[in-house]
Amino acid sequence: MGRGSLIAGLLCALATGAPVLAADFPKPLPVESIPRVLTLPPAYPPTWAFLNSVAGIELLDVAAKSPDHIRGQLGGAPFTSLLTSTTRPEVYAAETFYSRGTRGVRTDVVTIYDTTTLAPKGEIVLSGAHRYLSAPQPNAFRLTGDESFALIFTFTPAAAVKVLDLAGRKVLGEVSIPGCALIYPTGPRGFSTLCGSGTMLTVQLDAAGRAVSQSETTAFNDLTDDPLFSAPARIGPVSYFTSYKGAVQPIDLGGAQPKLLPRWSLVTPQEATANWRPAGWQQAAGGPDGRLYVIMQPGGHDGSHKEGGPEVWVFDPATHAKVGVIKLKSPAQSIALSGGERPLLLAAGAPPNFPLGLGLSTYDPGTGAILNTQPLNFLGGTPVIFPAGR
Repeated sequence: MGRGSLIAGLLCALATGAPVLAADFPKPLPVESIPRVLTLPPAYPPTWAFLNSVAGIELLDVAAKSPDHIRGQLGGAPFTSLLTSTTRPEVYAAETFYSRGTRGVRTDVVTIYDTTTLAPKGEIVLSGAHRYLSAPQPNAFRLTGDESFALIFTFTPAAAVKVLDLAGRKVLGEVSIPGCALIYPTGPRGFSTLCGSGTMLTVQLDAAGRAVSQSETTAFNDLTDDPLFSAPARIGPVSYFTSYKGAVQPIDLGGAQPKLLPRWSLVTPQEATANWRPAGWQQAAGGPDGRLYVIMQPGGHDGSHKEGGPEVWVFDPATHAKVGVIKLKSPAQSIALSGGERPLLLAAGAPPNFPLGLGLSTYDPGTGAILNTQPLNFLGGTPVIFPAGR
């Protein structure tokens, strides 16, 4: 019996007083246990990625079709910073809580989540209540190169970096970095940071997490006329910092000290005349194919980088040549490359007609073809993309 006939028959029976037989109703669904907790594989497939927004964190399968693409969510506090590990079955979230929700006593913590259940399994309380709060920054919370320590940028506005022992679940200390901001792992057990003087400060740590050396480069970041974006693309040991007007400053961070490599340009003179510029929040990505991917915007001007861009340009860093252009179906604010032997280009932005205004589109980086677009189930600004699979 169809649903319409069933409803009509029920209404007729009620109107006439005729008995309604149990056989007229479908078999009831079995009772489902609450809560029902599923587990994830210990090693995530290469097409899985975390998306870290101001308002939430989702784990997606970027190759799946909506609505079956969501693999999990973390119930983090607003302005959470995510960190994933390649050596431990854990996910880390730097979070801030207030005793009265939006006011009261502030507590900063790093919560340790299990990768198979996404359930909290521990936390490290951070003293001082001065964790840097902003829209998610991929370089505000990082692991050292050997993953022995986690590093958290703090700001009061005095700038410092807290050093955490993740295995021992404790804070080891704090390194002052006056006038500098954010964290770029340098060598096995050190970090660098960009400074207001246009330089890069580098700190090396010992086995106990103490600072044992500090050094500073010459000025290379033109903060007045053409500053660098703070979210570089990393390919091997080299971080590629793009500038607001289309330059690239490669820095080799594989050793104990950063090496400034020759600067080059993303744009030809003709493209510069048309004001083609990098744009977006996570505007550059490094691929396992050794290519550099950059969101680009025509007609750029001061402040227009916040609008993202309609194209992703692909470069060979060895020759500085542009080797491809991917025309996006809708402008992107953040990009990343998935894991695996055949990585996919992930582009987050605001596709038209999406319920919450945010979506993640997946492209074939070789052909530029769009494979799918998935809705993101949170509000709160452009997310940072963290590939989760290997």
